[in-house]
Amino acid sequence: MNSLTRVFCVSNRVVSAQPRACFDAICDCLDRAAGSCADIVLFPQLALSSAGCGTLFKSPLILDLCREQLDHIRLRSRDMNAFIVIGLVIDDGGEPVSACAVLHRGQLLGFVPAASFPAAPYLKPAAPGMAPPDGFGQMLPSDTVFASGGLSFCVVPSSLEDFARDAYAAAQTGCDLILFPSLTPVTAGRIDTFRQEVATVSRSLGIGVAAVNGGLGESSSPYLYRSFAVVSECGETLSFALQSGP
Repeated sequence: MNSLTRVFCVSNRVVSAQPRACFDAICDCLDRAAGSCADIVLFPQLALSSAGCGTLFKSPLILDLCREQLDHIRLRSRDMNAFIVIGLVIDDGGEPVSACAVLHRGQLLGFVPAASFPAAPYLKPAAPGMAPPDGFGQMLPSDTVFASGGLSFCVVPSSLEDFARDAYAAAQTGCDLILFPSLTPVTAGRIDTFRQEVATVSRSLGIGVAAVNGGLGESSSPYLYRSFAVVSECGETLSFALQSGP
């Protein structure tokens, strides 16, 4: 990459089935990102709801609250120059779908559907050509390329197990950077393996990769989550952070 881009990877603390509480934590993260002059702010999948909602994923109340809080984030971020990528659950004809919203300067550019989310069985993959109801944004193709200054990037929401496959597919667009928001149960050994995998994929593709995995506050799920983030460029790990507390 020939340009300097500041990527702020952050896993907000979530409260299961309480998008308003998640929003409060997200606001604190956005304030820190603004203070760091970030160009891109990357949150995990389901940052507005957590993975532990179970059958509540199908509740119109949860879906409406996620939509409402996303609109609050859109308004709050309109004075920020950064692109914001944040995961939530949206409605597809009454069925819940995991996707990542892409925001920029107060505009909702659209949703990138999550490719996989094995720890949330009540969510379903987005149907091809699906459009959220009531004109609420648009579902973007998985190979959509965004531009931040002189840098191009793709958003690839998926699981850690599918990272390499999905990263190589995204690289076919010719992008400079892959953003990888995830929400995958992990062990300490799996985190180390994934960190090495990010460096290997980044080196082989000759591009940058920024990955963040959610987990902070995930206490209502039977799965073991732990938040971490890793940024690598052409095989060199530029940054790595691991959740230090519960």
